[in-house]
Amino acid sequence: MKKVLITILIILILAGVGYFAYSKGLIKLDFLKRGDEVVSENQLIQKFGSYTILDKNIKIIVNKSNGFVNININDLQGNSLIDLSNLRRFSAYQGWAILVDNQDNIWINSSDVGTFEVVMTEGRYSLKEFSMDELKEWGVPEKICNLYPPSLKNKIKCKL
Repeated sequence: MKKVLITILIILILAGVGYFAYSKGLIKLDFLKRGDEVVSENQLIQKFGSYTILDKNIKIIVNKSNGFVNININDLQGNSLIDLSNLRRFSAYQGWAILVDNQDNIWINSSDVGTFEVVMTEGRYSLKEFSMDELKEWGVPEKICNLYPPSLKNKIKCKL
């Protein structure tokens, strides 16, 4: 019983210290707004929501509007780096996935429009679309490749 009380007391003290540090601005957690999910590189995103990728200092916001998937990529301060809803639209009712690789590129796959990539070049993101021949030559990350049906999977190159 004594150990339980001591454990509870320690937890309360640590919580108090954490709250004090946060309230005094010693700890900044603004980038984690309510509802944000923290994901790491090479983790598939397949649901609507707001995702923070701490390793890359970006936030990916995915929502549905008029039956389409809208993707906006922001920095952690909320500044838009690229808004894909104006560049590439695809159906919210088809399978889709987003993957941030270990080279700061963001891969997007949709079963109705195929695979495209948001590429980081010279500190800016831009959209790059691929033909099936290019996918076969250059390849796509394995997790994106595994989303392809068997009839198409053998026509592209999977990168490990």
